[in-house]
Amino acid sequence: FFFFFFQEEDGIRDAQESRGLGDVYKRQVFCSAFVDFGSGFETSDKNGEPLKEVMLQHITSCPDGIVSTVQQDPGRADTHVRHDFEDGDYVVFRDCPVMAEFERSDQSNAIQITQRGFQNEEEVLYAHRIKVVNAHQFSLGDTSAMVAYTPGATCQQIKVREPIEFKSLEDAIKDPGEVCDVDMFKTATTYPPLLIHLGIQALSAYQVNSGGDLPRLWNQEDANRLVQIAHQLSEQEDSAVHGLELNLERDLVLRLLSFTCRACLPPLAAFLGGFLAQEALKGVMHKYTPLTQFMYMGAEEVIDMEAVESQNYDQFQPRGDRMDNVVACVGQQLSAKLQKLRVFMVGAGAIGCELLKNLAMLSVSTLDGGMVTLTDPDTIEASNLNRQFLFKMPDIGQLKSQTAANAATAMNPGFKTTVYADKVCPDTENKYDDAFMSDCDIVLNALDNVKARTYIDARAVTNRCPLIDSGTTGAKGHVQVVVPMHTESYGSMQDPPDNSFPECTIHSFPSEIAHTIQWARQMFLSQYSEGPTTIAKLFDGDFVTNVQADQSSGQLQVLKQIAELLERKPDNFDDCIRLGRITYEKCFVHVILQLLVDKPSDLMVGDPPTRFWSLPRRLPSALPFDASDSDCLQFVQASAHLNAKLFGISPAENSLDLKRVAEVASTLQVPAFVASGTMEFEHDQSLNEEERQKLRDAAVSTSDFEAQMSRIATHLQAGEKLDLFSDELEKDDDSNFHIAFIAAASNLRARNYGIPPRDFFYTKMVAGKIIPAIATTTSVVSALVCVELLKIVGQMKVDKFKNAFLNLALPFISLAEPYRAEETAICNGAVTFTMWDTWEVSMGPGITLAQLVEHFKENYHGLQVSAVFHKGGTVYLSTLPMHASRLKKKICDLPSIKVKPDKVSYVDLHISFKDPTLGALDSADSTVTAVTPTVRVRFS
Repeated sequence: FFFFFFQEEDGIRDAQESRGLGDVYKRQVFCSAFVDFGSGFETSDKNGEPLKEVMLQHITSCPDGIVSTVQQDPGRADTHVRHDFEDGDYVVFRDCPVMAEFERSDQSNAIQITQRGFQNEEEVLYAHRIKVVNAHQFSLGDTSAMVAYTPGATCQQIKVREPIEFKSLEDAIKDPGEVCDVDMFKTATTYPPLLIHLGIQALSAYQVNSGGDLPRLWNQEDANRLVQIAHQLSEQEDSAVHGLELNLERDLVLRLLSFTCRACLPPLAAFLGGFLAQEALKGVMHKYTPLTQFMYMGAEEVIDMEAVESQNYDQFQPRGDRMDNVVACVGQQLSAKLQKLRVFMVGAGAIGCELLKNLAMLSVSTLDGGMVTLTDPDTIEASNLNRQFLFKMPDIGQLKSQTAANAATAMNPGFKTTVYADKVCPDTENKYDDAFMSDCDIVLNALDNVKARTYIDARAVTNRCPLIDSGTTGAKGHVQVVVPMHTESYGSMQDPPDNSFPECTIHSFPSEIAHTIQWARQMFLSQYSEGPTTIAKLFDGDFVTNVQADQSSGQLQVLKQIAELLERKPDNFDDCIRLGRITYEKCFVHVILQLLVDKPSDLMVGDPPTRFWSLPRRLPSALPFDASDSDCLQFVQASAHLNAKLFGISPAENSLDLKRVAEVASTLQVPAFVASGTMEFEHDQSLNEEERQKLRDAAVSTSDFEAQMSRIATHLQAGEKLDLFSDELEKDDDSNFHIAFIAAASNLRARNYGIPPRDFFYTKMVAGKIIPAIATTTSVVSALVCVELLKIVGQMKVDKFKNAFLNLALPFISLAEPYRAEETAICNGAVTFTMWDTWEVSMGPGITLAQLVEHFKENYHGLQVSAVFHKGGTVYLSTLPMHASRLKKKICDLPSIKVKPDKVSYVDLHISFKDPTLGALDSADSTVTAVTPTVRVRFS
């Protein structure tokens, strides 16, 4: 069983009665949690990370049993693939006969486990606990008895149930062990988590001595009494806090705990609720690592310390309204600012809903002058309901922004909102212009993509507006505070690396299931979405003229697709099944046979010669159609339904009957395989896609286009039309066969290459590019955003702000000061700036480019303008002689600018300068390019 309780009396429940509990404190600006799942608890997945799989180069037969991952380039020793395993992980081996034989012997240290396979069958596996040696090697232990390894094996991580030990609450209070430290910087400089541990024990003792009453709000006498109790507890030799240093600074923390213990700060309640809800799920599901066993957090930075230091405690006394809890924590001055706050919030999804709820509970924007402006162009889908709690079933199809605002207003009728359904992007910059941004007190990002975040961040920086960015992925989340003139911004960080795969790998040499899913997704888009849309554009107007306008290899492929669709145009649903069967033969038989013609299975390459088909390349094999194979039938069935939609044909009544699909598909005589030539560059993995595309275009001839146009003309001259209905990929409707097609195609492709298939839901997540979102994580992240919002509104010192990084699966929470904006110095230190600076030039509407160039040379210690850009367009390059004439032109008339000064008051330019003081020592003319702020040229 599992329950939570607020600690009462002496704070200790009988250990035998309370095993399997969570203990909660929610004392205004401080909170704590305790978890005890009792004896014998096990977790089946300690971190929730996806299973990792690597190909292997070698396994030694020795006491250490060293396993090495495969080399991407056999000619270079430094190209081994990273395994990314951790000490204590368990792995299983596949396609390794010598390891299988060794595992069945008495010499192996592997443990035997049973799990369900892809088809729900029981599978016995041997799991090895590993120790990491380096990034591409790990140790299994003694493998001396294993015979020599033969290449071709893979190694996959596997999750094994692992025990976790807990102490009872009584024992843990005396010996808390390692406490979850959410703010290590505060621990190192101010006070350790054990101070809160002590403070809560002191509160419990206070309650016992006062008949159950907590200290009164902002009462100095009660606070002194609590501090005295804390000092007495710290002197007890059997106490975990014995010897804990207590000084005036730490006594103040204890006083703040006393002052606020009867109140409840809404964001902190949301933080603790989300955190403990995740712990509850761990106890029920045995997934992820539970808290072991205490977590403490303090947010005392939100308190008005000037009022505290002057003992102006009246600032925190209740007024008899819904703001009392907030006032008791942050004071009346900050509360009043909250009620008049102007917030711009972008996004009303999972985080957006939580943010709106927290803002409403804080009574943000409830007085005249205050306003929360919310925009989100999306509508509510069924898949949103599990994590966006402001939405209900009747709201499906409605605007997220309006629905969320209505729900928040229902919680707090005074909550003022203005709702839009716009994307915030360059296209809407006239609406969300500088005047709008400058009028906002703070911007809250609740977005799910890097591009939009980067754009809004740039707008906030330009207008020096505070911004808080946040995001989640499953159990992971982050919060970043952007304080004008002080911290770096979201755009200061490097974008995450691109996780896309080389096209050559996708089309010819897949080695993992992610490759086959991407291949299947591209196949869907080409046949049923982007491909038909491109075809429709060619038929819009004069077909021949449109074709002649583009003679690329991509256009040639479109013509081939048109010809095939005209030649095999179905008339009924059975024809759609037949077309699906032909597609199967082409994709899973003919393509593979052609690849083996181009690259035979016994091909040797290199010097010395090595097998071409060796890991990481997997040797493929054709997969003949089998009417009794569920993957084969599901692919043809999904293809048939998509073909019917493409050609506007109604599905037959028995279209869902796989027996009917099997009957029609089995009787079709499919075209036999005929080998053809393939350009060598199609399989050359050393080429990038730009290089490969250039070679494709160069290989196209006029006769190729004429041949395809002739095939098409035959049908068009006969009066045939090709009216296609494209279908945009929709991941949330399982009845539309979109993901069904991709899942079946991916698994068949995987079987071609000996890759273990994956289930429908995994494929749906990857192909649909679904970012996992959990309500618990969004609750915690949104709560931390609102804690930082309080600090921004209260104009706290920058060292009080905290960025947050968290993973509730572990659980791990880290609060850290934001990085400061880096200062750059040029011109021998005479000119300094940060990313927040803007260089303004006000020389009237007639300012010329030459005047602008001279302005920087004279006023910025000889800086030389080398290039000028505006909104991505090139305005001027000093290295181009043809641009010299532009120096005489007015700024407003220059190419890529072209504005009217009477309608546009300024333009922002990005200028590249040369700093004459940073030249090479042996050349007075040599200069170094410096990165400088945006230049704002004002016409008024």
